Amino acid sequence: MDPLTHILFNAALARSEIIPDSRQVQAVMILAGIVPDLDLVWHSRGIPEYFIHHRRESHSLPGLALLSLPLLALAKYLSPGLNWPLLYGCVWAGMLGHIFLDFLTVYGVPLLFPWKKRYFNFGILFILDPWLNLILLPPVLEKFVPWTGPSPARISLLLVGSYFALLAILKSISQSRGPKRISEKFPGLGQAQVYSSPFLALPFSWLILLKHEQTIYRMRYSLLFGPGPIVAFSGQDPDLLRGYIQKSPLLRALIEFSNFLHWQIQPTASGKKIIATDLRFSQYNPGFRAEAEFDSEEKLRASKFYFY
Repeated sequence: MDPLTHILFNAALARSEIIPDSRQVQAVMILAGIVPDLDLVWHSRGIPEYFIHHRRESHSLPGLALLSLPLLALAKYLSPGLNWPLLYGCVWAGMLGHIFLDFLTVYGVPLLFPWKKRYFNFGILFILDPWLNLILLPPVLEKFVPWTGPSPARISLLLVGSYFALLAILKSISQSRGPKRISEKFPGLGQAQVYSSPFLALPFSWLILLKHEQTIYRMRYSLLFGPGPIVAFSGQDPDLLRGYIQKSPLLRALIEFSNFLHWQIQPTASGKKIIATDLRFSQYNPGFRAEAEFDSEEKLRASKFYFY
């Protein structure tokens, strides 16, 4: 989720005073709501390294526990009159608010890292959502609304919850109807993995992915206008590429990140290039794509990562 949404959400959470006296430490709660994204520092070591570590250590329970300590000290310094348990609760509320929003996105979070490296996500939000930001504006603009105190923030959070419930219902409908349409066009698929996520700013249009063996079927399904065209991606079996994958930290990270990867092998002048594309991000472009080049002796030469 984008930083603006994290800031607006935690501002509403602090000003709602669901936690007593949280308004007094709203600056710390807002900071706690963006501090997990400190993993941005990995960007200085290159895009592949950034992808490997983004939303990993700092978005896990052990990482949050470490980040909470300096935030607690800052909260006590800014609000010495509040007791430690209350301040610690506010710090964790801010950090968990960040994790909650990221969990709802297509990207997800590895909350149990390093015990479980798989990313968990609910997939009802794209990486950013302008409608969510709009709903979260009233608490920030509370000087211009007729209510005072925690009311604007509480109403805003109630609307946010209603919006999430609507998206969950739309996701359920799209996951029910979309795969049926794909199965009608490609009968005999049997058991298959299904994934759906909304298009940017279009909550009634969903990307549907259906994975059967090494083929992934992609379709845009509109709950207003019906199904769109279906594209089939037939790729390599990752089990046959295991030797290459184990030699590439980037490819290993992508496997932990997604179950909907399209694998390709391209010959090069000196060896092979393994390409893995995460089709969950293919609404408008090819999506997240990792490339690992190997020489004739199957030694890793270079890695590249493309966001879009």
